[in-house]
Amino acid sequence: MHDLPEKSIWGIVAEPGRKTKLPFIDNSYMIISNICIGEIPENLRNNSANLVLIVKSIDMENYDESKGEAPEIISETEICTLILNTCEHFCCNHVLNPLDKAEVIAKGDFPIHISGYSVPVEGIDDDEEEEEEDKHEEEDHNEENKEDAEKMHHRIMDFIMKHSKHFI
Repeated sequence: MHDLPEKSIWGIVAEPGRKTKLPFIDNSYMIISNICIGEIPENLRNNSANLVLIVKSIDMENYDESKGEAPEIISETEICTLILNTCEHFCCNHVLNPLDKAEVIAKGDFPIHISGYSVPVEGIDDDEEEEEEDKHEEEDHNEENKEDAEKMHHRIMDFIMKHSKHFI
């Protein structure tokens, strides 16, 4: 059994209209898991706010080996809309790559609280290897079951052929 890597839990507050960097840990995947409404200001004009995620990723498909670099891809995604007294909390499982850089913006009149966790790259790789091993074991098991089913089918067909005169 493998030692499981430590998960690091994090949390930030995205203030309205301001970009807030996500707290990446080196060599770790970042997972956004919970988003909720923060403190409600007295001068509220709008009862909803959107959380927008801006991610800068490396475009490995256009990696230039001679220069040893790849262009950045910038994507902007609205993760959720929070509405007072209707949808004040949102659960998700948004995974960010260790090579990504990301910021969030709260678009609305109130702050948005965001939390999640980070998992070291080694932990993800080990889990994928274990899943791959489990998949191969399951395939082997399914193959054995298929062979057993074929053997049983042949036995039944032999029985029917031997005793078919009794059924006619």
